[in-house]
Amino acid sequence: MASFLLRALAPAALAAALAAPGAAPAQDGAEAGPLLTFGLSERLDAGFNPLLGAGGDGAGLVSTTALSFGYQDSTPRDRFELGLSTSLRLSTEGDAAVAAPRLTLGYARLGASSSLRLNGSLRQDDVSYLRALDLLDPDGDGTGDGTGGSDDPDDGTGGDGIIDLSDLVGEGTRRDASASAQLALGEEGPLGLTLSARLAATRYGDGASDTLRDSTRSRLATLLRLRLSPVLDGTVGLSYAVVEREAGGGEPATRLATRGLDLGFSLDRPAGPLRLDLGLADADAGTRVSLRLGRTLELPRGALSFALGATRRAGGGLTLVGDLSLSRELSRAGATLDLRARRSVATTTEGETVVTRLSAAYAQPLTNRLGLSLDAAWATTDADADGVSQVAEAEARLSLALTRDWSLGTGVSYALRDPASGPAEKDASLFLSLGRSFSVRP
Repeated sequence: MASFLLRALAPAALAAALAAPGAAPAQDGAEAGPLLTFGLSERLDAGFNPLLGAGGDGAGLVSTTALSFGYQDSTPRDRFELGLSTSLRLSTEGDAAVAAPRLTLGYARLGASSSLRLNGSLRQDDVSYLRALDLLDPDGDGTGDGTGGSDDPDDGTGGDGIIDLSDLVGEGTRRDASASAQLALGEEGPLGLTLSARLAATRYGDGASDTLRDSTRSRLATLLRLRLSPVLDGTVGLSYAVVEREAGGGEPATRLATRGLDLGFSLDRPAGPLRLDLGLADADAGTRVSLRLGRTLELPRGALSFALGATRRAGGGLTLVGDLSLSRELSRAGATLDLRARRSVATTTEGETVVTRLSAAYAQPLTNRLGLSLDAAWATTDADADGVSQVAEAEARLSLALTRDWSLGTGVSYALRDPASGPAEKDASLFLSLGRSFSVRP
């Protein structure tokens, strides 16, 4: 145990020593010009089933030393962002590996009533430690293309093209790459047009199960916005998406092409806009139709947005769909609450899937330097091909600001994975973390 702790803390101590000379506290990023951001953290988890039964059972310690670097440069018309991060993971089982490398790139060109946005990302994950909730986006498909539409074939998967929470089991590595572009014209005028394209790929290797099949996703979309009156806007969206999965696990290669049409109306009201959306998604299995009615309300100390509707599935029958987002400052002392919920239907290469996601976040300052936070998330999928799977995570944390840029945290966490086939796996752990984040202008 002593040797494990020495190996776990040595990388963090070395990185801290290297970061100390010339370090400056976090600075205000509102100024124009280059800004460099550095991050360092060390987290030690002690749990009784840290891998949730994937690749090993039993109690153990896991040490994660994470490093991050960010660069951004902005002018009144241009903005460029670069993000790099990686971590070193050690465990009492004896494995040590560089884990979770990330690269993100972003560029935006802003005009008086138009904009061009380019984004790209690369990431690699160890399947044993990857959680399905890391891939589920509570706001939709994670593409961020701004074209709307809740009936994309990737909806709810973070772009994976697969909505099977029981798939992410076993060992190996998962590599994701994505690139997207968006051109918006007439953003401030009565007539606006948004064009977007996205290409993403997922590859598995290093001993990953053959049931984890490689996939490639592409999507083209356009959104036309019309100002019908001073208080009424209309939108027409068209999309074409393709999901291709390679053969594996005894299954043949598959290709799913989906054509989408979305019509929307937004009516401005004194308390907040009222919105009506109609969506059609046409695939080989049939056409799915969705209708939603929603509202956005400005609250005295927060905001509330919700929508409720129904989807007629391609196989027949109605399914209740909707979403909810609530952000609220609970007291003048600074306590905040954030709630999100979403239920949607997606078409995959294996049929239709109902995806339900719930998340909650609560933060409460206890003193000027001490704070409490509670976070929880739950997701379930009901797939035509595999049945019902669910995952859940929760964490309670106490954070202490040691200095302006150093912080100490401790708490408890809980994780659950209950696949459609196979036993449920649970883990509860105690953790201790130490981190530093600071920014400098060269």
